[in-house]
Amino acid sequence: MSVFFYLHFADEDGIAVAWAPDDHELDNRLASGGWIDDWKPLKFQLDKGVVVDYLPNSFAYRLCSDRLRQVLDGARGSVDTVQWLPAIVTDEQGKEHSYAILHFPEVPNVLSMTKSVLTGPMIVKAFLDKRLVEGHRIFSFPQETVRVVIAGEVKANIESSHCTGMKFSRVPVA
Repeated sequence: MSVFFYLHFADEDGIAVAWAPDDHELDNRLASGGWIDDWKPLKFQLDKGVVVDYLPNSFAYRLCSDRLRQVLDGARGSVDTVQWLPAIVTDEQGKEHSYAILHFPEVPNVLSMTKSVLTGPMIVKAFLDKRLVEGHRIFSFPQETVRVVIAGEVKANIESSHCTGMKFSRVPVA
C-alpha cells in the first residue's frame, strides 16, 4: 500500500514571505478548478528572510521554485493533472525570481467517503481510499488552493533534491 503525505509550508523562523494585493476573484478562480488559459504572471514582493523553494505567501497559494517544480513534474503519476501558473517574486534588492503556482485543473476522486470527515463540501479530515488513489503521486482536493498530497516516493525525491521551505505530515489511507 502506498504512503501519502501533505506538503505544508515550513513554520521556521526567518523564512521570507511573498506578498501581493488581495484578490478574491483570483482565489475563487483557482479554487473552482479547470484549466486557466488567460493567466498573466502574478507578481509578488518578497520581505526579509531566507528564500525557499516552497515559498509562503499572502495568498497561501502553492508557490514553487523552478527546482521544486522540476522535482514535482518528474515524479507525478501519468494520471495526475497539473498546471503551472507563472509568478514573479521580486526580492528587496529588486532581483526577480521565477516561481510558479501549482494548480490542479482536475482533482481526482480519491477520498474514502466512509472514513473521511466532511462538513458540507469542506474536508475536515481526509482518508484516502487505497483503491482510488492507485497511480496518483501528486494531487489535491476539490475547492482547495493550499493542500497538496504527495506519494512517499515524491517526498523522497523532494528530500534528496534538498528542496527547502516545507514539512510533511502523513495522510491516512483506508
